[in-house]
Amino acid sequence: MKRPAATSPERADATVVDEPRCPRCGYQQRGIIEAWREHCPLEGVCTECGLRFEWRDVLIERVPRWNNEYGTWRAYPWRTMRTIGLTFRPWTFWSGLQMHHPIRPGRLLLYPVALAPFCYLLIAIATGLGLVFFMVHHAQSGLTVQFPQALYAVLHAVVLPFSDHAYDFLSYPQSRRRSGESAADISLLLLAPGVLSIILFACAHVSAAACFALLPLSRRKARVRWAHIGRAAVYGLGLIPVAIFFFLLIGLLALAGELIIGGIRDWWWNYYAPSGFAQLSGFCILFLLHVVWWSFATSRYMKMPHGWGVGLTVMVIPLLTLFLLLLLFIIFLGQFI
Repeated sequence: MKRPAATSPERADATVVDEPRCPRCGYQQRGIIEAWREHCPLEGVCTECGLRFEWRDVLIERVPRWNNEYGTWRAYPWRTMRTIGLTFRPWTFWSGLQMHHPIRPGRLLLYPVALAPFCYLLIAIATGLGLVFFMVHHAQSGLTVQFPQALYAVLHAVVLPFSDHAYDFLSYPQSRRRSGESAADISLLLLAPGVLSIILFACAHVSAAACFALLPLSRRKARVRWAHIGRAAVYGLGLIPVAIFFFLLIGLLALAGELIIGGIRDWWWNYYAPSGFAQLSGFCILFLLHVVWWSFATSRYMKMPHGWGVGLTVMVIPLLTLFLLLLLFIIFLGQFI
């Protein structure tokens, strides 16, 4: 049977490895290779940690073309966008990025910095949409919205979503006045319900990597290196823009229902219900996302057993610790108020 031809990514990104090592524990495999005399096996087993691997992954370096650790600097922004996009699908992320792919520390540590403009872009777009909702609300109230000034206000809100400049796009028969909304008011209105959850889960996610120290038996049995745990923790920071996107979406839906649809509070929502719904649902979804992230990172990337148990453990422990510290801080602060 004719062997299928290699794909173009394999031909482009494949290089021969000088010192083949175990992808998980880093044990030197040169001794096993020297014992080959008549045939070369397709699969191997590390004598140090027991990991099963394919020799082609150890002898030939093939790197994923979507990951931002590899490729030229010109392709870095596009690969970063694709890396963030795959954060929504941890099962695909950790199936494409494996332990035999070499870690590039410089590119890896640059990833959290690259997340900042992406988060800023999400907030900017949401702020512009929120301002449009306010304009529609003013138009429904019988006020005249001037198009050139309205377009400038939206562009200004997108470029500077945290500006406190009050916009002037309303027109009256005899006089003009400012609308009263600013980009800072809208962005804070949309993000306020999720700020605490985002900060809480960002701290819990970073602490989750340290929680692997509380699993010495599983970690030593699997011979997982801290470099791989750190890689999973750094890429998991991509869940921060995912959380921001979710809270902005909930905020925009609540704002549209309040300003454009109208009367939503008279049905079954009270004044604080949209904010409370965003906080509760956001917390539950973020918890599930982080557990899924660490579960697939543990099972598919680090090849450790009981991936779901490990993922749940490393997230519950730091969250409970942070809740306890927050409660103690509130009690301590209450004594001085």
